Amino acid sequence: MAVRADWLEAPDDDVLELGPWRPPRWAAAILVVVALVAVAVAVVTRPRSPHHPPRAVVPSPVATTIPQTAVTVDGSTYVALVGGRLVARDLRSDDVRGSAFPPPVDGTGRIALLVDPSRAVLWAVTINAVPATLSEYRLPGLAEVRRVFWPPIVLAAAALAGHLYVTTSVGVADLAPGSSSPRRIPGLYGAVGPIVADPARHRIIAMDLGYPTDMWSYRPGGVPEESHTQLRLSDGTAAVVGDQLWIGGHQDERPVLWRLDPSSLAPVVAAWLPGGADTRVVAVAAGSRVLWLRTSDDEDSLYCVDAERGAILQTWRVRGTVDSVAGQAYVDTPDGVRPLPLAGCPG
Repeated sequence: MAVRADWLEAPDDDVLELGPWRPPRWAAAILVVVALVAVAVAVVTRPRSPHHPPRAVVPSPVATTIPQTAVTVDGSTYVALVGGRLVARDLRSDDVRGSAFPPPVDGTGRIALLVDPSRAVLWAVTINAVPATLSEYRLPGLAEVRRVFWPPIVLAAAALAGHLYVTTSVGVADLAPGSSSPRRIPGLYGAVGPIVADPARHRIIAMDLGYPTDMWSYRPGGVPEESHTQLRLSDGTAAVVGDQLWIGGHQDERPVLWRLDPSSLAPVVAAWLPGGADTRVVAVAAGSRVLWLRTSDDEDSLYCVDAERGAILQTWRVRGTVDSVAGQAYVDTPDGVRPLPLAGCPG
């Protein structure tokens, strides 16, 4: 339906009123455009200081797929957010083994579920929420061990050997066993992107969000080591499967998926995933022998990828977060946690 606007009073002429001086409107418009161009050039050409890392860019939802389903390392229990509660179920009998309240989160935040690969511990971490809440539970009964409130916004998290590592806009911090607050790790101030645990090498892998992408490795109690190889990709996400480290992202209007050398963190294997211009590969989970991937332009497709060669083993049309162990995979759908039928995918 058309809306009449005849009540609006039309201007008498094309002149902008600015006190006694009456410049034409076209002159004022040109001044505004020139000012905007000057600001844009200043922002784009501003140098990146090595001493002051850039502010974190909160990634798009698909770039930070939050694991809201967690399967224990021994494959006996899975935990999911169900009806506002954490529920642990036996994978074989589907019996409830425990439940607990998750940390509170507002409308802009989400909860990530992380199983410590070396301990019977589940972490529930609020992402993009203020304050951040870091809750630790014992498995399988989900008895709450501690709940830590921390003012900075947490962007990503990884659990390793009793420690919880969290990424913020000013780098990575470590919540050690028994500690009441995370401690920032010197040398990782620029690592404002995803972070993953590498249990086989007793370390974490961290990265930034720039192009090219910088990566670091860090072992508890040691000094962070920055890779000498800058990866020519952006919007990177990573996953560790056994001894294999993979990174996916976007490069020159095409998706990229690389397996990295564990020492140099340089690409050694390139794999293919479908996608056109501006598509990026998103590593969403790591199984016992496979990598779970999605692409930014097709959130309905879920790929099971061989962790050695990068070959696609099986594909599903399903949304939701996923986790797996050998021979078992589960996806958190709007209708609840469902097992995925595995054919060529070993999980």
